[in-house]
Amino acid sequence: MGKLFTSLALLFMSFTYVQTSVAAQAQSNCEKVLPAVKIQEGIYVRPSNNGIVFEDEDIANIGFIVGKKSIAVIDTGGSIHEGKRLICQIKKVSDLPIRYVINTHVHPDHTLGNGAFDDTEITFIGHKNLAHAMGVLSKTYLRRYNEKTGESVSDKTIILPKTSVENELKIDLGNRIITLIATQKAHTNNDLMVHDQKTDTLWLSDLLFHKHIPVFGKSGSINGWLEVIEEIKNKSVKNVVPGHGPLMLDKVKASNDQSRYLTLLRDEIRKNISTDADLTEAMESIGVEEKSNWEMFSAFHKRNISYIFSELEWE
Repeated sequence: MGKLFTSLALLFMSFTYVQTSVAAQAQSNCEKVLPAVKIQEGIYVRPSNNGIVFEDEDIANIGFIVGKKSIAVIDTGGSIHEGKRLICQIKKVSDLPIRYVINTHVHPDHTLGNGAFDDTEITFIGHKNLAHAMGVLSKTYLRRYNEKTGESVSDKTIILPKTSVENELKIDLGNRIITLIATQKAHTNNDLMVHDQKTDTLWLSDLLFHKHIPVFGKSGSINGWLEVIEEIKNKSVKNVVPGHGPLMLDKVKASNDQSRYLTLLRDEIRKNISTDADLTEAMESIGVEEKSNWEMFSAFHKRNISYIFSELEWE
């Protein structure tokens, strides 16, 4: 009996040690994570770096909003590792429960971190078209991620939204109302804006790029995006959060810069189509005068032309 008791005691101590070690390791990992940037009272952003999806990390502005009772996450990053680091950043700020994950659109740098938030108490929310878009694309995104990184992340980490936004949806985080606003087809066909009533901050995600060249989504619409940019420019909000690029910006100037670039591409591509000019040659000349105005121009400009051409040739 004494030997049995001793064995059970040792087993318990071993289990306790493992549990403590795991917790300590998690705490140690979090200590290495830089805090998120507080941009307004209760609003925090993990700022983006310039980079290429599947090749670089932390390339989108993601973050969270803290209410009196709960927290809403806005986009989860481009990998489960980014998602876990975002959780660390949240814990540095508040012990309140995360109750919502809001995906602003389908692109992998905004959604592949969802698996880090796999919790039955968390509601995933997106545009009414997002669940379908993720169902079509997310496994491909994850396969490409695994190929690039050499990891073998399971597709079980893909979490689709259970709540959809057709027009607007209000959420109360506890003395803090945020409004989720579905847009027409723009950057993609599944874009959301998030408005924080308390600070009058509009989280635009990839509807607005700042200094980083705008990147056209394959399911998007050039005309729709230009219309949405005009709406954004005319909104009387105090603060905005872009999807990529520096957080400190003049909303009107950033909107005008993006509108100028996209309008130039649309008009030049239309002219190209009307004259049956060779697209391959045109890609070397259309919009090149904009090169000095944008970071990551060489990485995305020609792709933008190709996607916009595919839309406009059927006008």
